[in-house]
Amino acid sequence: MNKGLKRLKGVVVSRPFIYGNVAVELNPPKQDHTHEWTVFVKSCDGSDLSHIIPKVEIKLHETFVSSNRVLTSLPYEVTETGWGEFEVIIKLFFPPCSGENPISLYHMLKLYPPEGQASNWPKHKQVNNVYFDELIFSEPTEEFFEILMANKSPGLPATIGVDHPFSLELELKEAKILDEAIEKTKAQYKEYELQLAAMKKEILSLKSEGFYF
Repeated sequence: MNKGLKRLKGVVVSRPFIYGNVAVELNPPKQDHTHEWTVFVKSCDGSDLSHIIPKVEIKLHETFVSSNRVLTSLPYEVTETGWGEFEVIIKLFFPPCSGENPISLYHMLKLYPPEGQASNWPKHKQVNNVYFDELIFSEPTEEFFEILMANKSPGLPATIGVDHPFSLELELKEAKILDEAIEKTKAQYKEYELQLAAMKKEILSLKSEGFYF
């Protein structure tokens, strides 16, 4: 086996990234096109992902000219105009030395504000439909591991960004909410235990007095 393709047993490396789309309403519309939108894949903090993902294919609706867009350099994004929402297939390719197969992400293009907010949505306010994910490389090849270690990801930014909400700040807020929910659940469970114990005691007392159920 080629030494570079030898896999490192027990090693797992992860790299966070975001993908999705942003959209803004055109004013005035261009013919029947009501929105301009951009589908993209990028790191959470804007750092270079090309050493991990050297190629991205973005498959649009078949009504678009050249519906399969192949991107081999940054930025990995496609901007178009239109009026309809549809599923976009985003295919990520990894370096040959990684020995990894391409993966596909299925993303629903969103042009319009969330349900219930459309009437109050300001003109020209951007609609963000963005997702956080992680690439997990289990037992990477030696050569790919060296590439990953030479280009360590800084991870999530400290604070919320302009075009996405993912940050350490948000994670800490969500962790706090989860911790509070866990403590509340524990308190409720303890209360139910006490109520159950009281009910059992009451039943035993009634039985001792000749009541049967």
